[in-house]
Amino acid sequence: MDADDILDAAFALDKAGRESEAIPLYEQALVLGLRKSRRLPAYVGLGSSYRNIGDYENSLHWLDRGAVEFPGYHVLPRFQALAHRGCRPPCRGNSRTFRADQRSHRPKDLCPLPLGVRRTSGPTACR
Repeated sequence: MDADDILDAAFALDKAGRESEAIPLYEQALVLGLRKSRRLPAYVGLGSSYRNIGDYENSLHWLDRGAVEFPGYHVLPRFQALAHRGCRPPCRGNSRTFRADQRSHRPKDLCPLPLGVRRTSGPTACR
């Protein structure tokens, strides 16, 4: 199976409500390398799946990665706002209010992690 086939399998599992099974496939497809037109839906699907299972930090991690790579894409801030709403207490210790219509929502003291690496706790400071 190539990255596109793996991504299609992740979408199918996600659509069937089996997000926990879809997550490793989304990640595998991204690590294997998707063409640009397929990476954006993979970031959204992966971030959304993490949010649906209640893992808001990993949801934000992947949605942030998508926002860095696709800064003008209008849907990502909406998904990020949903993930931030689920955080109790607020994710990343950030008290800033996030709105779905914000274009630049990402705190500047955070750096995206390398592809395939999950955030396990707290923000990663830029060096």
